[in-house]
Amino acid sequence: MNEYDSNRIYDSVKKIGFQKTVNYEDANCYLLNTCHIRDKAKEKVYHEIGRVKKIFRSKKKPLVIIAGCVAQAENQEMLKREPYIDLVIGPQSYHKINDKILEHIQKNKKTEETEFDAISKFEYFSKIRNNSQKVSSFLTIQEGCDKFCHFCVVPYTRGPEYSRPFEQILEEAKYLVDNDFDFGGLMKLRKNFKDLTEVRKAIGNF
Repeated sequence: MNEYDSNRIYDSVKKIGFQKTVNYEDANCYLLNTCHIRDKAKEKVYHEIGRVKKIFRSKKKPLVIIAGCVAQAENQEMLKREPYIDLVIGPQSYHKINDKILEHIQKNKKTEETEFDAISKFEYFSKIRNNSQKVSSFLTIQEGCDKFCHFCVVPYTRGPEYSRPFEQILEEAKYLVDNDFDFGGLMKLRKNFKDLTEVRKAIGNF
């Protein structure tokens, strides 16, 4: 799920001029996409930020963005605990990331954006092509959950269950097939097996 999200975030920020770099020292924006399920996830984020601070100790500070489920769970607290962080954005707010980055650049304003708005997010990304440079690609069909199991953080970090419209899923799948992608997998947090089977059959007909 996070790999898919990271690719889609990049598809979005490219529209405002950002490009990937393999050299930390060259970055003017550092985005950490997080997973809350991993052991000591929150503390690992702060440890990573400490490492970034050391790298840029004698350089111009980059824009530091924490995205993903840890950002959603900790929200405003991250900005209070670590002033080095500039933007905290949850997984259902990625459609707002370009606006929040530009707002920070223009106003130097720290922001926390953790609203659950999966409908607007997927509508936004349906208009931006999935341009992963790999030979395979993931495709999200459903996110969130309404079950609130005592051991699971998904309802709190991904919000209520939301299934993308069938036609929207097929449109993205057709684009990927037409552009010679192999499917790395259909991404779901929870999905009715019958519906998932129907999606797989439909994709197989392309």
